[in-house]
Amino acid sequence: MSSLTTAQIVSQPGRLLPESLPAITACIELLGDARSSSEYRNQIQSAIDLDDTTSLAALYHQVIADLETLLWATEPMQHLDLYQELFRELEDLIALQPEDNRHHITIVIPVADRPGQLTDCINSLVSQCRLFNYGGSTDNQTNKISVIVADDSNNSQCIEETKQLCEQTNNQGLSTTYIGRDEQDQVLDELSEKQKADLKNLLGNVDADRTHHKGPSVIRNLCYLYLNKHFHKLDNHIFYFIDSDQLFSVNPKDSNIQAINYFYYLDRIFFESDAKLVTGKVVGDPPVSPAVMANTLLSDVISLLQDLSRLPSSSQCQFHHHSTSSSDDATYHDMADLFGFSSNNNEHQYDCPLHGKHSNQDCLIDFCERLGHFFYGDHPTRSTPFQYLNPLQSVAPARTVYTGNYAFKSNALPYFIPFSNLRLRMAGPTLGRILKSTTDSGFVSANLPMLHKRTFGNTGMAECRPGVTKDDNKIDLSQEYVRQYFGDVMLFSVERLTSMGFPTVTPDENMIMTIVQEVETDLYKKYQDKGNLVIQKLDDLKAFIRLATSKSDHEIFPDVSIQKLEEFIRNMTFNFGPDSSGFKKISDKQIRENHLSSIASAISIYRTDLHNWTDTLSLTQ
Repeated sequence: MSSLTTAQIVSQPGRLLPESLPAITACIELLGDARSSSEYRNQIQSAIDLDDTTSLAALYHQVIADLETLLWATEPMQHLDLYQELFRELEDLIALQPEDNRHHITIVIPVADRPGQLTDCINSLVSQCRLFNYGGSTDNQTNKISVIVADDSNNSQCIEETKQLCEQTNNQGLSTTYIGRDEQDQVLDELSEKQKADLKNLLGNVDADRTHHKGPSVIRNLCYLYLNKHFHKLDNHIFYFIDSDQLFSVNPKDSNIQAINYFYYLDRIFFESDAKLVTGKVVGDPPVSPAVMANTLLSDVISLLQDLSRLPSSSQCQFHHHSTSSSDDATYHDMADLFGFSSNNNEHQYDCPLHGKHSNQDCLIDFCERLGHFFYGDHPTRSTPFQYLNPLQSVAPARTVYTGNYAFKSNALPYFIPFSNLRLRMAGPTLGRILKSTTDSGFVSANLPMLHKRTFGNTGMAECRPGVTKDDNKIDLSQEYVRQYFGDVMLFSVERLTSMGFPTVTPDENMIMTIVQEVETDLYKKYQDKGNLVIQKLDDLKAFIRLATSKSDHEIFPDVSIQKLEEFIRNMTFNFGPDSSGFKKISDKQIRENHLSSIASAISIYRTDLHNWTDTLSLTQ
């Protein structure tokens, strides 16, 4: 195979064979019957003869699609190196064209006190740029990829580490802008006093809240104002919001593997459709709170322990199963039916992550250690697998914005994160319902998921997780539980209202309040029912452990596993038992009234907020 570069091919039209294009030539040989090799070769030679880089690039798109199908239809990752090389060869070809009119993509990463997780995220991004080379580079600087890190941290060491990371990333050739407290204040200082007052529902009390941990929704809206000022005139710009606990990968067992060229596909989706906002999803750790996953986990824990109790402890581990979960069935969610999925009450087989030779008891000890990760959002038995579908073919109308994985152009800046001052969970799904109601075909999803890793390294914890506090004796989820519960009230109230024409038509506040109260009544019953199931299963788990440890042949359960199980039960009982702080808070009359009033009020003035927001965007460009 010739080692001549693409540049040499185009500079010497008609004199070179197709074999001088190593990656695409190797693909033709590999694909075989997928497309006639002779047809491919003729097209390549014709393009070379005519010095037609445009037609040659179009051919690469065809080969990429064919190779991608083969990549996922056979042993995964078998041809990954060739797949990545094919994209790099395409970029070399595009660099020879007079003009590259593809989108510039700015990745925006809000972060709060997570320098370690942010480092993993950005390293994954740098690897994505290196392996696929979207947009190419000039003088070792990426041409069409840049990064904005919006820092909402409190800890001074975390702030310093995040600044240093941004500087290091710049030095690696990936343009990175740090937006910390000073830069955020500058954005706010450019607003008039009237604008600050008008936008208090979207940005909080601007002058009083110039602090850390403003909340992910507020910090995203602040980023929108920054983008509006600096990039609003650039029609060929895509803003791509991701979260700091995500990676550019889809393989939970090897997060270093990158098999999706995210930027290539986002560029094509926006060019080839009338999309205004494209949302991906996540694979790996579920995107929801432990507050709505306790029931499914307990079912699986009891089932696994029962299975283990019937097996010889020293025998080879029997718990290596390939996941059978669908990527769309929300099987981790205790109330999947709320989202239109069938409730799955069946236990899930545990897929042991240990490698090499190990016993059933080794599996048990590792599993018990992992149980503590649950309180930071890692479901030990139910993760979301990746299911391949070509991203271009997967584009479909959406109803949920995954705020850790969505992209849009400047004409979608008016779609702010709503009700951000309430600081509730479910902001993305709520925005999604509004977009679904107000856009025709501009709001779509695509099969471009990112790998979600809630816990950091081997710690079993997130570096920072709002609403989760830990001391020596317990992990307290009560704040997150409340944010999840009333976030659900907000979401399903908006969903019911959109079926009535909201936000184009806004009912009076009394009607809105009635709907919010009705939704909350239904949700309270569901949370109560699920809570009762959790309590019952906790009792079952306690009884099982008492019985297992009382037997003379209980060697399958060594002391270390019993200690971890008892610690898990204490934390589960504290957070989900009959006296749990979270459930007491959502049962408190005054707390409920305050939240419901705030939700109804926020919904009733949404159109006013939208008007104030669009006016501000037009005046601050």
